[in-house]
Amino acid sequence: MIEIILVDDTTNQFVTAGFDGYVRFWNFEWLDAAADGDEKLICEINPLRELQVEQNCQIKGFLFQTDHWIIQDEGGALWKVNIASFELEQLLEFHAGAIAATACSPNSYYFATAGSDGTVRLYHFKQHKQIYYRRFSSGATAMIWLSLVVDPKGITIAIGFRDGVLRVLQQSSSKWRLVHASKPHTMDVVALCTSPNGELLATASMDATIFFFECSRFYKPRGFVKMDGPITCMDWSPNGNQLLVGCKNGAIFEVACPV
Repeated sequence: MIEIILVDDTTNQFVTAGFDGYVRFWNFEWLDAAADGDEKLICEINPLRELQVEQNCQIKGFLFQTDHWIIQDEGGALWKVNIASFELEQLLEFHAGAIAATACSPNSYYFATAGSDGTVRLYHFKQHKQIYYRRFSSGATAMIWLSLVVDPKGITIAIGFRDGVLRVLQQSSSKWRLVHASKPHTMDVVALCTSPNGELLATASMDATIFFFECSRFYKPRGFVKMDGPITCMDWSPNGNQLLVGCKNGAIFEVACPV
């Protein structure tokens, strides 16, 4: 889909940009010549030149300056293009949509964000920069950074997604490393929490189910509970014997820890 059309009177050209990530230049005279005396509604001409900003770029906005362009990428970036050389420079990179959850490391200056665009991003807030990110096929809906009781190194996060998938990721030097993935739910995962002793990870969903996973056994499922309606929030009791659950219908339930 074409999102931008700009006219350059000095060169008798017009520029188009769209969701395919391409910027293309067209000659007005060629278009006029192709249309003269032709009753067809469609005429095909080749562009004078074209530039692909980036493979997954979806151009949404375009700022035309004398020596450069600023391009808004709906995928979550701002690009600067030198007109003379077509050199590309990424100015900013960010979530393409709502940030669904944030979580801070328990023992370092890192924090993570998870977005509706399906990306999970790692930042260093003292350095004021993004370190890296990983993209998934469904939007994220909930996330926690696992405590030092669960992971003494403090490098593990758990994320719930819109399609009901649970993923557990760990920090490495250059990327998020996937250590576990399962699909316990059929709808959005809305809440995640670990028991005080770090033994269990509970996940809750809009499909009205709660699943329990054993953290020390590579997140092996222990059991699940079906509630009366969609779940909105939950938290463990201090002794870890009960889970307090809030539902969309306004009801609050106490769920015993599975043995």
